[in-house]
Amino acid sequence: DDHPHPIEAQRQAMRDLMTCKDMDREVVDNGDREGFKGDKDVYFELLLGRIRGLLLLMEFGGYDEHDHGWDIDELFDGARHALVSALESSKPTLLFRDLKPAGQMQRLDSAMIEYYLHLSSTTSGNSSGQRRGQPEDEKRQGYIKIAAEVAIRMLFEDEYVIGDAALIALQALVEYTSDASIVGEYEEIDKEDSPDSTQRNSICTKQLNQYMRNIKDSVSST
Repeated sequence: DDHPHPIEAQRQAMRDLMTCKDMDREVVDNGDREGFKGDKDVYFELLLGRIRGLLLLMEFGGYDEHDHGWDIDELFDGARHALVSALESSKPTLLFRDLKPAGQMQRLDSAMIEYYLHLSSTTSGNSSGQRRGQPEDEKRQGYIKIAAEVAIRMLFEDEYVIGDAALIALQALVEYTSDASIVGEYEEIDKEDSPDSTQRNSICTKQLNQYMRNIKDSVSST
């Protein structure tokens, strides 16, 4: 919105990403696979940067992977493989110089959470639209579940969480707890709506929102 010509900026960003894709294909066609993936730190940052670029274009409505043919899932898989390879390598790597492996994984996981939250927000099924249980609504709930599961892993397993990663993880949990049907399914709550479970979900959502505001204040003050 700050750009004087936002539409043209989106088009230019799309052209830049497509140029990157063409260059990737050219490198692979020339058989220079080691040169393309030799430095795991460079390759990881390259893929993560492209994932972030695609997510921004998706947010602004300027990208559809079905139209442009760049599968973001492949980028996620490639980045995760580069991260694991760097972790298992006996050679020192710059990838973990400033951030430990957990921190780099959080950067990747936070992008994945953002992706699935985007998919849930652009799926037509929603709580105010068609009836629950219909295919589109089930698909939307599935995206939220995946985002929440990734968020829970980060928040419960890691000793520390990067500020930006914590915010998107909490956003996923807020989305999750806001949907009583998802929470009810996971907790195997009775099919009939329970006032106690509804109230419990509401309290949990409020607490998560407050926690998220506290983290935002901490991040902005640093």
